[in-house]
Amino acid sequence: MTRVEVNEHAEIEFIRQYLQAARNAVELLFFSYSAAKVWDIRRTNGRRGVMREKDGRRIAGVYCFHGAGCCFRLRHGLKIDVDFDNEGGSRIFDEWRIHLFASENSQLKHPTTFGSYNEVRKSFERLSARNLIQRYGSSYWELPVSPSAS
Repeated sequence: MTRVEVNEHAEIEFIRQYLQAARNAVELLFFSYSAAKVWDIRRTNGRRGVMREKDGRRIAGVYCFHGAGCCFRLRHGLKIDVDFDNEGGSRIFDEWRIHLFASENSQLKHPTTFGSYNEVRKSFERLSARNLIQRYGSSYWELPVSPSAS
């Protein structure tokens, strides 16, 4: 296995880690409030709030809506910024959000190629050329959908 292959594997795994954290944060938000309530809060400038754990008692984290998404700070220290896709999900990412996720969460192991925004951008170009990530609109990326096993 070459060094590039090792880096690409680490980069894709880190992107998957970001996407899983994004899904978890969005699920906590939707657990704390109904989906309709979340979109009402966002529309009516109720931009900040607290999310609760599933037991309803402990605070799971805080959120702050922005433009196309939401920034989360979870109870266990994880910080993540998410933009929502056209369906209101969290399966998209961009260079800036991956860079922020790596730089704001020092407790996570991340590829050395994600040390700066420009390094992330160059990595994304390389990953895209190898069809390991694909464009979602003009500003975002997503992981290609794997064919399901029959």
